[in-house]
Amino acid sequence: MSHVTSIDFVLIHISDTHLSSAIPAHNRGWRAAAAYIRQRKPDLVIHTGDIIDDETSEADRLYARVKLESLGVEWVAIPGNHDIGDGPPAAGNICPERLAEFENTFGATHWSRRVGEWRVIGVNAMLLGSGSPGEADHWLWLEKCLAASTGTRSMLCIHKPPFLLNPGESQHGTATMPEAARRRFWDLIVKSGIKLIACGHRHEYRMVQRDGVGIVWAPTTSGLPAEMTPPILSNAPGCGLVEYVISGDTVAHRVVTFQIIGGSHDRFA
Repeated sequence: MSHVTSIDFVLIHISDTHLSSAIPAHNRGWRAAAAYIRQRKPDLVIHTGDIIDDETSEADRLYARVKLESLGVEWVAIPGNHDIGDGPPAAGNICPERLAEFENTFGATHWSRRVGEWRVIGVNAMLLGSGSPGEADHWLWLEKCLAASTGTRSMLCIHKPPFLLNPGESQHGTATMPEAARRRFWDLIVKSGIKLIACGHRHEYRMVQRDGVGIVWAPTTSGLPAEMTPPILSNAPGCGLVEYVISGDTVAHRVVTFQIIGGSHDRFA
């Protein structure tokens, strides 16, 4: 009698690379991230935004595109505030021109794909609560996507965490999803049975669990310091990435950190 052996799928989650064509110090952590990815050869790399440092820089976008293509593996991305502009309570709303530039360089700002027995959904959550053109259509797409994924193990990817500690907390400036959009978003998440959310933005690793949903914050893969979101975790990993292994209907993750030594030399810590 023959039996089928479960196939594992490896996902690498990177975020907040802040790649810059003009500021070499921002790219130091990227070298270690890229070396690890080439060595690990994951099935998919997911970038959850702030790919570049300057949203107005075409040079940064082209530089980052070359770096992503050089990984030699399949990758997808969603935008962050450094890519397309920020939403409330920031002074400026999302810029439609930046959205078009992102799509022209990095592909669709939102997507859904199967990886093994899981569905991975990339959401341009920067639009949610922004009042920007396209927000209503994006809510409609998200609702339909989550409805179609009901009953399927699903992982959602966004840039900003929906909240720091719990969905009922007050707005923490631009550290999280706008409070006006959070309740609608979180109701959709819980109703749909999403089990895992991957995000970035705060430049630090955390794992928060609420309402049966695990929220994993990826650390920055740039040489920039952590945003140090209160409550501050003294032992929080700094520069690095998150690796997920999907095995059947389960998924496990671990943090891979980098020690930036200086100059052009980086190593895995």
